[in-house]
Amino acid sequence: MKLTLGIKRKNQNMKKIVINVAFFWSILITSVSHADCACDKENDPGTPINQAILSIMDVRDNALALKLLDEGMDPDTTNACGAGLLLMSAYYNDIYLAQELLSKGADPNITNFSGETPVFAAAYISRNKILEMLLMAGGNPNPESECMEDKKHNTPLLIAAANNNIDGIKILAEHGANIHYINSEGYSLERIVNEKNIEELYYLFSSSEE
Repeated sequence: MKLTLGIKRKNQNMKKIVINVAFFWSILITSVSHADCACDKENDPGTPINQAILSIMDVRDNALALKLLDEGMDPDTTNACGAGLLLMSAYYNDIYLAQELLSKGADPNITNFSGETPVFAAAYISRNKILEMLLMAGGNPNPESECMEDKKHNTPLLIAAANNNIDGIKILAEHGANIHYINSEGYSLERIVNEKNIEELYYLFSSSEE
């Protein structure tokens, strides 16, 4: 699965920045293979929001993002493909930026073009401090995305389980994630836990059966 951020750098007209699931947090320059989950909108890399996003991605520098917020930028500002600062803070584990955004009223349920929320991103690559912050700020533990893992792991709980994010699963369950959800491909948390033999999580199902 590849999640497009939708920013094109100069002299790379046919390339898009994407997240590759095999490397979790790695940012690659590559083509999008799933057309249904691709953003076909052009993003100007020179806009303030895209400059801030690229700064976070390239050098893990949030200074421009914080400056834009101090100057009054809406914390829910996104680029043409729906990538925003809260999503980036979740991917890059920028706890301070996430705190600043949430304190200024950022929506923890804001989605990009594929329906991915910051909760997805945090669960996806074990940014569990931010995951808990998002959920405590009203983040939905049960969103569904048609583009996550070709629909097999299309909720934060399922993507956390697929990536062995055990603490993330516990956090999501504590905040109301539906542990009995079964997606259209027949995947459930219990199925993944059993297939992976994650004994530490068996209690979730034994307690629900009592």
